[in-house]
Amino acid sequence: MNAPLLIFAYGNPARGDDALGPLLAQQAEQWVAVQGLGPQVEVLSEYQLSPEHAYDLLERQHVIFIDAATQQASDCVWQTLTATAPALWTSHASSPAALLWYCQDLLQHPAPRSEMLSLAAQDFELGAGLSPRGQCALAAGWPELRRRIEIEAELMLASCPK
Repeated sequence: MNAPLLIFAYGNPARGDDALGPLLAQQAEQWVAVQGLGPQVEVLSEYQLSPEHAYDLLERQHVIFIDAATQQASDCVWQTLTATAPALWTSHASSPAALLWYCQDLLQHPAPRSEMLSLAAQDFELGAGLSPRGQCALAAGWPELRRRIEIEAELMLASCPK
């Protein structure tokens, strides 16, 4: 059985700020283990999303996607996601909205409630470290994500039969 909450980060750790999602996922995974939330929260990190990842969404109550984003004013931006058919069918890159669509339309399972946490980024050069902007976004992203996980864990515990 899948954990009700999935934290799904993606990005290439070898490409500067593209590492923001996987780096935040590492922090979340360590914290989830220390807090004993493993049964309620799963953390997954990949280089990119592919259509096959729709299977990872099955039987989830909530999914939080995390990725680096350029041209955003705030360090962290939350966005509610809805299922959207992909504009282009490919066997490689996909979007979170397309994964939700694959889940509900192709796999015939309800798409879980989903959000995107975008972290401000500016440098995606191969071999680069985090930019100052990326470092700030990572620092700001952790308390945002932790707070959301805590809220979701409380909601899951409250909904358990007594």
